[in-house]
Amino acid sequence: MSAAASINAQTLTLASIPMVEQGAIAAQFNALLKAAVHDCEERSGIEKSREVTLKVKMLPLVTARGLLEQVHVEFEMSNKVPGYTSMPHPMLVRRGDRLIFQPLSPDDPRQDPLPNLKPGERLNKETGEVESD
Repeated sequence: MSAAASINAQTLTLASIPMVEQGAIAAQFNALLKAAVHDCEERSGIEKSREVTLKVKMLPLVTARGLLEQVHVEFEMSNKVPGYTSMPHPMLVRRGDRLIFQPLSPDDPRQDPLPNLKPGERLNKETGEVESD
């Protein structure tokens, strides 16, 4: 190793990871951390842990004589947040494996469809009749 190369060489430690790939690994980790914190803020009512993981994977490379020559290092990052669950939506089952719902009446899939109203028309909620202005 030349003198110039040894000046810039770094020992891999937790503190030196931001120097790997000109900071791209640290930036990705920080983005995953920020996303997990954002999820805590947005869904604070979900009392489950959020996780951010940095895994360092090392693969030894040996010469034909079995001597260690290098180690290839990969950094694997991920985050884990609780899954998203919607409120239950009642739906009817129809032939052909179809689920039927009413978008304008989410609590009652049996609700008759609303008529197509033209401009100036409204539905009388008491009688169900279409009225004009």
